[in-house]
Amino acid sequence: MKHITKTLSKVPSYLIETIEKESIPYLEQVRVKEYSKRLPPLEGQRVAVIPWSGGLDSTTSLIMAIEAGISIRTIFLNYGQPYIKKELLATNKLEKLIRAKYPEADWTEHYIVDVSFIDQLVKSKFNGEWGHIFPMRNFLILEESAAIAQPNRYTEVWFSSVQGEMPYSGGDKSVVFLTYMKEIFGKRNINLTTPLVGLTKADMVQWAIAQLDRFRIIRHTISCFNGEGDSHCGECQACFNRAVAFFAANQLPLSGVPYHKNALQNFGENYIRKLAKESYYSPTRRSQLQQFINFISQQT
Repeated sequence: MKHITKTLSKVPSYLIETIEKESIPYLEQVRVKEYSKRLPPLEGQRVAVIPWSGGLDSTTSLIMAIEAGISIRTIFLNYGQPYIKKELLATNKLEKLIRAKYPEADWTEHYIVDVSFIDQLVKSKFNGEWGHIFPMRNFLILEESAAIAQPNRYTEVWFSSVQGEMPYSGGDKSVVFLTYMKEIFGKRNINLTTPLVGLTKADMVQWAIAQLDRFRIIRHTISCFNGEGDSHCGECQACFNRAVAFFAANQLPLSGVPYHKNALQNFGENYIRKLAKESYYSPTRRSQLQQFINFISQQT
């Protein structure tokens, strides 16, 4: 490995410019010192807009924001997903459970935005079979979230991407995509936050288990791409990933996923090939996937 040493010989121009212009980093630093009577901390409260589908990831983000005392607005997008009925049933049930546990939560508004009319229009611009996947979905979700942000308060948009789902490039959860969105949001004084980026889905289940009431909520999240019925099908990739999470947290029977179905083995075989090819999976995520694949291979 090549070692490179850098020594600064003069004050960097970016630091001089920031101080001379008294820009935000400078002002925020001044505000923390007791001797500064000129610049008291700004009054206000953090406001987070959270895209919420009723799934494990977005519901975890929502609960974390509530427990942090943040003022919250949630947004749900109807983009023509075939499983929308499951998501709406889940969000309705989860809202009741969450409000019962957190009656003092500053969760003031929930938006439902219908963009389903552009489903085929957008898909026609891309080649290939998209199935349940809506191209540009997360771009739409983030832009609609930004549209309901409050410009006069410190506003964040929370995007619930998790460890093992963020390649460097490729798709609307990639590092390239999120870096771009952070840049354009920054120009609007909106901070794009990824609170779950250091966690696997299993970490979220373990976090919920730490408080029984939390886990009661998380158990009722829905993660399924099948539009039939009102529960987990056990035959789609979303069900597979949910089962991995609950299995790694020793809670598989409470996942709601019928994990004995042969279809999950097919996803397991696909993941074995992906693990050999893709580099962005962390060692923890790789281990969790492999252990679950070994488990389901013994079920038949």
